[in-house]
Amino acid sequence: MMLRLLLLAFADNGYASTRKLAELCRTDIRYMFIAQNQKPSHQAFQRFIHDDLIMSVEEIFYEMNSIMDDELPIDTDVLCIDGTKYEANANKNTFIWRKNTVRHRERQWKKCNDTIKRINKFFKEQNINCRYSILREPNI
Repeated sequence: MMLRLLLLAFADNGYASTRKLAELCRTDIRYMFIAQNQKPSHQAFQRFIHDDLIMSVEEIFYEMNSIMDDELPIDTDVLCIDGTKYEANANKNTFIWRKNTVRHRERQWKKCNDTIKRINKFFKEQNINCRYSILREPNI
């Protein structure tokens, strides 16, 4: 588990301090999953690095990559760049989108419930014993 956490931290942002690793195990869902909701302290990471690791994390990471490169058919000639754009929290138009979202929320909620009704009707016609309940509107 500790080695997995160290390798994830190295892949995520290069070297991380032991205190940062301990914090990530308490706050980041990826680290929590690997740690199985255990929360190792920074001292536990330090003991593992000092006592149990024979090679450095960087050497282990590069060796794993070279093994994967040798064993798996990975085509390194193709470079794929994802064009996904994420809206920043400090976007100057955020207030416009919030008003628009609030204005259209009721109509979208009705569409969602109508879709659920149509699905239930289809299941009933096909004699499928499955029924979805109508969604209750959240109090936002």
